[in-house]
Amino acid sequence: MFRGLDAGGDWAIRFEAHDAINCYAVLSGQVWLTVEGVTDVLLEEGDCVLLRCGHASRLGSALDAPPRDAWEVFPTAVEGGVVTINAGGDVYGLGGFFEFDSRHTDL
Repeated sequence: MFRGLDAGGDWAIRFEAHDAINCYAVLSGQVWLTVEGVTDVLLEEGDCVLLRCGHASRLGSALDAPPRDAWEVFPTAVEGGVVTINAGGDVYGLGGFFEFDSRHTDL
């Protein structure tokens, strides 16, 4: 499942830990990525990351922006659609996850 994100102003989205590989790509602007218990990193235009299973994460305009739950933000957007936050304009990205159903999931 993949969706686009067009965000502006102050915002943050929290993603619960689950058994999937998360992927984020920043197409324009910049966004803070926090991987719970691991790191905070500023992603800029052209950056792409893969996050392994089992870590909660957070994307936002600032490290201290209060987060909304991802299931609250994204369910209204069709797969392949774009979610707009605060009229958008500051950062545009693509994100999603891969779920595996095999004996190799732990890898």
